[in-house]
Amino acid sequence: MGTETRLIIERDHWEEKATELANDIGKALGFDVGEHSNLNCPVQTAIDGVFEMSSQIEEWQNSIHREKVQELIDNCFLAGAGAWVV
Repeated sequence: MGTETRLIIERDHWEEKATELANDIGKALGFDVGEHSNLNCPVQTAIDGVFEMSSQIEEWQNSIHREKVQELIDNCFLAGAGAWVV
């Protein structure tokens, strides 16, 4: 087997593995990475999805943090009495 043939076989093998990984990431995160085409690369779609998901998780964490801070403030201030509880 020639060098060029071996390189093509190896390229195709790793492209297939990258696509499998992209599909698995998409399934785990709940989105479809699509098929290879001139307009779509499943690997890039998976990468974009991971970054988008991480941004959404960060927003969610910040939201939860704000809710917990507000809950602490509400619990430390006696409603109607106008007094702080320490």
